[in-house]
Parts: sequence; C-alpha cells; structure tokens
Amino acid sequence: MDRVGQIVANGNSQTWSGSYTDGLGAHHKRSVTVKGRQWTVTDEIEGAQANAVLRWRLLPVDWTLSSDGCESEFASIKLHCPGGFKRLELRTGWESRAYQSISELPVLEAEIEPGRRKIVTQLTLNH
Repeated sequence: MDRVGQIVANGNSQTWSGSYTDGLGAHHKRSVTVKGRQWTVTDEIEGAQANAVLRWRLLPVDWTLSSDGCESEFASIKLHCPGGFKRLELRTGWESRAYQSISELPVLEAEIEPGRRKIVTQLTLNH
C-alpha cells in the first residue's frame, strides 16, 4: 500500500514518513526527522528480489568518502545498516534541472543484499 504521511511538528523537530510497494512486491518505507541542522532518514526495505541501492545525490562540491559515509565543507553523511553494506562508494551521477540539459554531480551509493533491511542516514549540515 502506498502512503504519504503528514509533516508533524513535535517541539523543535519535524517528522514525515511515506511508503510504497512496487509491482514485484518490494516494499520501501522512508521516515525523515529534522531537528536543527541534523536530519535523520530511515529507510526500511523488504521483499526485494535483488540487491537494493540507496543513492544520495550530493551538492556538486568536493566530497571525501569514509568507511561509513562521506563529508564536504557543507555537510557530513553517515550511514548505518545492521549487517553492513555490500558496497558503499562515491560515484559520478547526473541531474537534469531543465529539459535538454544535464550535468554531473557526485552520488553516494549504498548497496545492500536482498531481505528485510534498514538503513539509517544521519545528515549534519555544517552551515
């Protein structure tokens, strides 16, 4: 069942969640909590028949890969997944902000194996 939740304010934080199920039965639920400069994104995936890849399209600046995420002068991103990642890497991806126009940008990719998995991403803004 597809679901898009409301944004809920709770003191000095806001929370949102939504979910969908694809045509093959894989289910993805995402919850987002924002508190000041800290964003927590929780992705819960189940029923995938193949590896799943979470992609974070990043601001086109210099990013440094670490064992659990990446960082730039503007933000740090840390990912956690019980059981670990099959692959965690920075790659070059693409964005299109207008018709007939594409540009490169860095993409953080986290690949997980099939099964019921949970990825928690902590994004901290530096400015």
